[in-house]
Amino acid sequence: MIRAGREVWGRFEVGAAHGLSGSLTERRRPWTQRGHPGPVNQPGGRRAGLWDRAQVEAFVVGEPVPELPTVDSPDDLFDASEAAALAGIELTTWLRYDERDRGLVPDPDAVLHGQKHYRRGTLATWLANRPGRGAGSGRRPKNGASEGELRARTTALVAAAETEGRRLSAREVGRALGVSPAKAGKLLAVALAAAPAK
Repeated sequence: MIRAGREVWGRFEVGAAHGLSGSLTERRRPWTQRGHPGPVNQPGGRRAGLWDRAQVEAFVVGEPVPELPTVDSPDDLFDASEAAALAGIELTTWLRYDERDRGLVPDPDAVLHGQKHYRRGTLATWLANRPGRGAGSGRRPKNGASEGELRARTTALVAAAETEGRRLSAREVGRALGVSPAKAGKLLAVALAAAPAK
């Protein structure tokens, strides 16, 4: 995840910060040095590593590497893999929905180094109004999400609703997560109890 307001670099920019050409960057892989900041995402498959610029610059000049922010913001950016995990679906499913381009997943808020990224707030709003089987009537089939995933998604929905100045209902939670009204009410109660006091 790219925290709100942070700039990220791809591997060639990291290499250039170390004084390396593109070919030398590929051979030397400077990010593997001991103590070098790790990528802010989980590279793999089509996803290349992305590094926080300020962290890399500090490391290169021998200064202490600054910590990344830990407070969630609606402007945090999720890549497709992280967005799929938040939605409780497989990455392959997310990518298939994206290729169909029928509004099954939200439009990206940014494309960084060839990778689509989605704001936390965008995802929370989309989850609250998520299209798909079972939307609008009846109970959906068991969604297979773990309790922890359901709680995390409920927390994101509550935060998005608060930024819009409204209170989330259990019915919205149930629709977004594909759970029974009773389960949605319990998840919402837990999320509201854990929310910081205002």
